[in-house]
Amino acid sequence: MSTPSRTPTHRSAARTYFFGMLRKNRGAIVVGTLLLCVYQVAEATVAIVLGKLADSVLGSDDWRVLALGVGALALNIATVSYAWRTGAVLLRTREFRSRHELRADITQRVIARTNPAPRTAEEQPALPMDELPTVVGEDVPETTDAVGFAPFALSATVGLLYCAIALALIDWPLGLGVIIGAVVLLAILQLLSGSLVRRGEAHQKALAEATARLTDLARGLRPIAGVAGGRPASDYYAHASQYARQRAESLAWANGRFIGIGDFAHVAFIAIVGIAAGYRAINGDISVGELVTVVGLAQFVAEPLSGLATVPLALADIRASTRRVVRISDPLPAPAGRELPAAHPTIPALSTTNWAAHEGLFTAITCPPGLATSIISDLVNPNESTEKIFVRGQPIQELDLDALRSIALSETRHPALFAGTVGDCLAGRANSTSTRDSEEEARALQALQDVGLGELAGDSCELLDLELQDGATNLSGGQRQRLALARALLVEPEILVLVDPTSSLDSVTAVNVARAIAKRRKYCQNTTVILSAGTAIQAVADEVVHIKK
Repeated sequence: MSTPSRTPTHRSAARTYFFGMLRKNRGAIVVGTLLLCVYQVAEATVAIVLGKLADSVLGSDDWRVLALGVGALALNIATVSYAWRTGAVLLRTREFRSRHELRADITQRVIARTNPAPRTAEEQPALPMDELPTVVGEDVPETTDAVGFAPFALSATVGLLYCAIALALIDWPLGLGVIIGAVVLLAILQLLSGSLVRRGEAHQKALAEATARLTDLARGLRPIAGVAGGRPASDYYAHASQYARQRAESLAWANGRFIGIGDFAHVAFIAIVGIAAGYRAINGDISVGELVTVVGLAQFVAEPLSGLATVPLALADIRASTRRVVRISDPLPAPAGRELPAAHPTIPALSTTNWAAHEGLFTAITCPPGLATSIISDLVNPNESTEKIFVRGQPIQELDLDALRSIALSETRHPALFAGTVGDCLAGRANSTSTRDSEEEARALQALQDVGLGELAGDSCELLDLELQDGATNLSGGQRQRLALARALLVEPEILVLVDPTSSLDSVTAVNVARAIAKRRKYCQNTTVILSAGTAIQAVADEVVHIKK
């Protein structure tokens, strides 16, 4: 009972999103549509000019008539080329921009504040997180194709109507036949396109599930190998991949049949128009030049007619992908909390029932790794915290989450690093030295030098442009740890909480890094808390707290 009742709402949400994207890009769509309409009309006019030229040349010996006709033809062809290039580039650029904006919006919805809501605003089940890579890679491009789809469909319609009017002026039965035939053909194709939407959604869902299973398999490769579960896991993925292949084949066959029917229909349509025009010319109802025009228009009409024949197919792909995109729910709003108290010398910056880190000091806490991980997790997601952790005397569960994250930075022993350059990792900027601020670049280089990463490259510019693989796997464990530390130090948060950032370093490097942390944080006069602190960290800390639990 519940599924049918949600379907109309789901389709309504996709339709609303589709028209919203059109409204957002209406300026580019209007200009692009006008340019593509000019292209369609100008290209169809080539056949009209050729027909007029044929009648003029056959009926006159004046070379100026020929020169004038050739000049008009050249101008017409130039208009065709310019209008097409300009309109296509404009719309393609807008499509890529919309694609970027949609991907950025999806990313923000996924990582913002708390976990995404389990259901969308339209009471649809939210898309599983594991299917997001497929949505970003496959569905986003299909969805943003709507920007170019509207101008393409409208200009093709204008081209078809222009041809019909031109044919009607030459011989009205031909023009009327073109209009009636086009309407009937498009109605049939629209009816046939319904199954393509369902097949497209089934294929995208199967592909997303296969991708999710492969991701899970890659993440759990070592545990799987440890329990000799490689073969069952492989069979599990193979089954999902096989199902996705079957869905893809079904969709491909359906698309092939649809395109085949469309191609056959418009070829038959052109043949009928050509035969009818030839018959009218033989009977003397139209001149030789008009016959040339009719044959030329009949050949040209294949382009807009073929384009309109694929409109239902393209629209089906856009609708199927849009329905998946709108199932990515907005994040649950962070609950409103108390304002964060200002720093006070007599109130600990961070504390629990077992320890306290005082404001502006470097505190080393020796504790089991499990407790350190739990504290970091609680600081990142206060609403899920079971421990009594206080920030400046206030329970973290009662504080405003945005305010808390604006002053406190918490990172695990092995923070996430992404593909890009070292400069991207530290500053989040594009891989282009021209976009880097000189002051930010100097600060980034100094932080790298402080943690001993000058060894990665001989030149400072080469250091920031050094390419990192996903997860920075081309660096050693100690280098990854220090790179993440340099990134945290550059932020200069009021409260910095880390799990021993020297655990993967040799004793000499660990001492140098510990001294660099203490020096930079003391200069900023901010609070630093190192959990599971090693001996190098303890040696430079202002205070050391020992916790056995």
